[in-house]
Amino acid sequence: MQNTRHIALRALVWSMLILLFFTLVPLSVLADEAETTHTLYSGPSTRSASVSTFSDGDIVTVLDRTNADWARIVLENGITGYCDRRLLGSAGETEVLLEAFTTAKTRRPVSLRSAAAPDAPVIGKLAANAHVVLDSEEKNGYCAVTVSGISGYLLSDDIMRLEPEPAIIRTVPQLTADGAKTETEAHRKLQALSTYFEDGRYWNYIGTGLAWGERTAFSVTDTPCAHAQNGYDYCNVYNGVTSTFFPQYGIDMQCLGYAGLISDLVFGTDAPISVHYDLDAVRVGDHIRLVEYEHSMIVTDTGTRADGTRFFRVTEVNADYENCEIEWGRLVTENDLYALGDIVEIFTRYEN
Repeated sequence: MQNTRHIALRALVWSMLILLFFTLVPLSVLADEAETTHTLYSGPSTRSASVSTFSDGDIVTVLDRTNADWARIVLENGITGYCDRRLLGSAGETEVLLEAFTTAKTRRPVSLRSAAAPDAPVIGKLAANAHVVLDSEEKNGYCAVTVSGISGYLLSDDIMRLEPEPAIIRTVPQLTADGAKTETEAHRKLQALSTYFEDGRYWNYIGTGLAWGERTAFSVTDTPCAHAQNGYDYCNVYNGVTSTFFPQYGIDMQCLGYAGLISDLVFGTDAPISVHYDLDAVRVGDHIRLVEYEHSMIVTDTGTRADGTRFFRVTEVNADYENCEIEWGRLVTENDLYALGDIVEIFTRYEN
C-alpha cells in the first residue's frame, strides 16, 4: 500500500511539473524551436536520403550554389550534403570552416583517367556538374582529383574550381493566414524577419537561376540590381493583400512589393487592411506610403520628440531608387515624410 501511494505521489508530481512547463513556455515558442531543424540531403532533392540535420544559427561552408533551389554545403562536423539554398544567410567576416580541401565541378561529361595523359586508361565516367576534390594543381593540362574515394586525372579545362564561402542558417519565412494582433507581437515578428531579409543585402534574384517573378519573393542576394544599368530585370515582385489598393501597377515590385510581403508575413494574409492619414496613430508594422514620391516603408518602431512631433524607424528597399538594398532602422520624421510627398497614406492591419 505504501509503494502504491509513493507511485501515485510521484505521478502527481510529474504531472504538475509537466503542466507547469507548458504554462511557463508558450506553445508558440515550442513550435518555433521545432521549426529550426533542417535536413541535409545526399542529393539536390527532397527524395534523396537524409545524411544529417542542422539548425538555425549554425555556420556552414557553402561549396556550390548548385541551382535556383539547392546548395551543396559542409557542416561543422565535416558532413557534406545539399540544402535549400534560401536557408543560407550572410555570415559576415566569418572564416570558411573547412579549408583542408579544394573542390571543383565538371563543366561537361568527362572521363576520369588513371594518369595525366590523353591515352591513359579510363577508370570512370563523370556527368556534368559532378563535384570532385582537387588533390593537386594543374600539371601538363591535368589535375589530380578524388571523387567518391577514387583518385584519377581530369583535364583542367573540363573542371571549374569552386570558392567555398561561409553562411549562417536561418529559416525561410512562411506566409500564413493568421499573424500578429498586437504591437508587441508585430515587433517580435519583425525582429525575426530581419535575420532573413538582412540589412545591406538585396531583395532581388540576381544569380539565383530563377526567372523574373518566379518564386522570387524570398530571394535575397549580395548583388545590387543597378537599375541604371539593368533596368528592373532583376527586381523582386510580390502581390499580396496591399495590392488591392494599387490596381494601377498590376505587379507590385521593389519597395511596394517588399512592404506588402513584410506586412503579410507579420499580420497574416487574412488580416484586415485599412488606410488612414493620421501620423499620430501609426503603430509598429504599419505600412507608410508616400503617394507623390512613390515609396513604401514598414514601421519597426515609433516615438515622439520633445516638441510633440512623431518619428519612426522603418524597414524598406530601394530607398535610393537605384537598387533594391534592404535597410532596417532608418529614422524618418513627420517633416521628412511630408517633404517627400504631399500625401502620406498609412495602411494598417490592426482591427481597431
